Amino acid sequence: MGSKTLLISMDTIRQDVFNPECFPQSWPIISEDFARFPNALSTGVATPQSFPGIITGLPVVGDGEFTSGAVTLGELFEKNTVAFSNNGHLNSERGYDRGLTEFGDTDPPTHRDVAPSPTLISKIKSIDQVNNSTVLTKLYRKYQSVKNDPPYSKVTHTTDTVTDWILSELEQSPPEFLWGHYMDAHKPFIPEQAIDPPKINVSQEKLGELNSYDLEDNPPAKEYQDLLCELYKANVRYLDRGLGELLKTLRTFDWYSEALIILVSDHGELFGEHGHMWHPMTIDPVDELIDVPLAVKFPQGEKAGKVIKHRVQHADIAATVASHVDKIERAPDGSFPLSETAERITVSKSNTSIRVTGPDGYVIQRRDGTQDTYGDPSEKVIKKAQNAEFPKVRTSSGVVRGIEDVDRVEQLKALGYR
Repeated sequence: MGSKTLLISMDTIRQDVFNPECFPQSWPIISEDFARFPNALSTGVATPQSFPGIITGLPVVGDGEFTSGAVTLGELFEKNTVAFSNNGHLNSERGYDRGLTEFGDTDPPTHRDVAPSPTLISKIKSIDQVNNSTVLTKLYRKYQSVKNDPPYSKVTHTTDTVTDWILSELEQSPPEFLWGHYMDAHKPFIPEQAIDPPKINVSQEKLGELNSYDLEDNPPAKEYQDLLCELYKANVRYLDRGLGELLKTLRTFDWYSEALIILVSDHGELFGEHGHMWHPMTIDPVDELIDVPLAVKFPQGEKAGKVIKHRVQHADIAATVASHVDKIERAPDGSFPLSETAERITVSKSNTSIRVTGPDGYVIQRRDGTQDTYGDPSEKVIKKAQNAEFPKVRTSSGVVRGIEDVDRVEQLKALGYR
């Protein structure tokens, strides 16, 4: 039986909660079998801005799309590749089914020869007139806010479903490549899916309000920030329950020793830091959002239990997988297998800011033309930031936030008015 490659991704896990307190079930195996990379940087501040870097090794462009010519992880394999992204942003329209024999986004895939058809909602949202309609956008947001009961229910599949799906795929005829995504740490943060939650002293309705995206740029009082942060950690422990079960079961498979298993988060979360909540698509790529957990179980116990401190990046995942399947020539430029100590230049994007991090500092280049430097970034780093392409990623409600005013100024300049 050939060597297996597993990508296990976790939404919205901050680097500072990747520890035994929040991962009590899985931490013994992670600390014993995996190498940990505590200095890993995300390629984006939110899911559709970070995942192109994980899946292709190249930064996001356009509306959460892959760079032209990019090779996906699935395309590195010859056959038998499966994935459940468990996230409507990570869909076939953006290319996440490429190279996969089975793929599901909002539901686990069933065995079939073709990728699932787009949902009715996704078809409607693809129409320009719908996306550009303020009235329809408000109606969609209203629908999103009232369709669940209670108002703060999660709409993604839980850790139990994801774990069961992964194990069912591996127990039947294990694929060469499998990717499964856990969403339990993503807001809304709720006591119904929490382990050791804090005491909840607010009503159900108030908790729903505290989980609103309306608070992105207007954080609630500090006591509520702290409550949400503790509830977030309790939801992380709920995720850990399923992850721990998964890792314990993986150890029992005869191919486990030879497998490459990558455990990674796409981005972090804010609880009032920098005057924001959650992970706004319009924010500078701050440390709390782009410092992410990354751990790897290499084949044959290589580097097991080690903490590897050189700086790495999402983009290095593709290079590591390519090396594992002897296709290193297909790894993107600027990325390296995770175990290599080469100096990286890392690109992290939001809709309005691009951060390029080098060995001696980083630069933030903004869509409005302003720029900040930290440390002593090289000219190469600065030039890369100036030449990088800004994405225009839509939210789940079809809105491209944060760039309307900047685009309007650019249009006026082009017309000679400013």
